[in-house]
Amino acid sequence: MGVAEKNCETLARLVMEGKEVKINADKDEPRSVEDIYEHYRYMTNVESYQCLLISAPDVGELTQRRQEMRNFCIQAFPAEHFNDERRDHTITYREVNNCGHVHTYIRDFFRRPDGIRAKRAIHAIIVFFGHGSGSGFCAGHEDVPLDDIISLVKEEWITARWEYPEELPVMVEIIFTQCHGHLHHQDVQSDRFRVTALATADHPVTISIRDAMGTFVNYDLTPYAEGPLRHEVVETEVWRQSDHEKFVDLSAARTSRNISGDVATMSTTEDSVTHAEVRDDEHSLT
Repeated sequence: MGVAEKNCETLARLVMEGKEVKINADKDEPRSVEDIYEHYRYMTNVESYQCLLISAPDVGELTQRRQEMRNFCIQAFPAEHFNDERRDHTITYREVNNCGHVHTYIRDFFRRPDGIRAKRAIHAIIVFFGHGSGSGFCAGHEDVPLDDIISLVKEEWITARWEYPEELPVMVEIIFTQCHGHLHHQDVQSDRFRVTALATADHPVTISIRDAMGTFVNYDLTPYAEGPLRHEVVETEVWRQSDHEKFVDLSAARTSRNISGDVATMSTTEDSVTHAEVRDDEHSLT
C-alpha cells in the first residue's frame, strides 16, 4: 500500500489488534484499513487444502477404486483436523473413461467459480487412481501421457495465480498412484510444484490390497499418505491456528464488499452428489 517496508510489520500488528490506522493518501486512492480487514476476512476463509481425486475404474473395479480414494482421504486428512463435513468440503471425486474427461476435470478444478476448487486453497492436490502403462494413465481405452497431464496442470495453475487473490494456490501437487507413474520428465519439480509417483524404475508397478476392515487400499500410497503428506497437512493446520488468539475478531465488523461470502461457498451439487455416491457405496462398511 506504499508503506515503507520497515514499518509494515508494526502497522500490520496495530491494524490486526483493532487499532485505528489511517492512510493519508489521495482521496481517490482506494486504500483504507477496511480494505485490509476485507482481505483478512477473505484469507481466513481460504482452505488449507482442496483435492481432486481422478479415478478410471475398469469393469468391476468401481467399488475398489472408491474404497481406495476414501481410505486415502482418511489417511492423509486426520479426524482431529478434518471431520467428515470438512472432508466433504475439501475433496471431490471424478470418474473418467477417456482423455477428454481428464482434461475437462483438471480445467474445471482450476477454473470453476465455486465449490471445491484450486483457487480456494493454499495447497491444491490432484491424485490419480487406476491403471497405468508405459504410455501414461489408463483412462478407458485411451492412455493419457503423464507429461501431458503435468503440462496441463502447470499451465492452469500459472493462469489461476494471476486471478484474484493472486498467488493462490501457493502449492500444487500431482500424485500418480498407478503403475509406471514415474515415467515423466523430472525437471518439472520445484518447491511449489511437486509430482509424486509411487512407482520407480526398479518397482514399476503398484498394488492394492484389502485392509483389516476388508476395504481396498493402495498399498504403495499408504506410507506416503500416512507419512509425509499427513505430516505436512498437520503442520499446515497447526501453523494456521497458531496466531488465532492474537488477531482482532472481525466477525461483527461492517464489510463494503461481500468477499468472504464469495469464498466460503459450499460444495456445488455436482460435488455433493459425487461424494454422496462414494458414501452410499461404502455405507455398509462405515
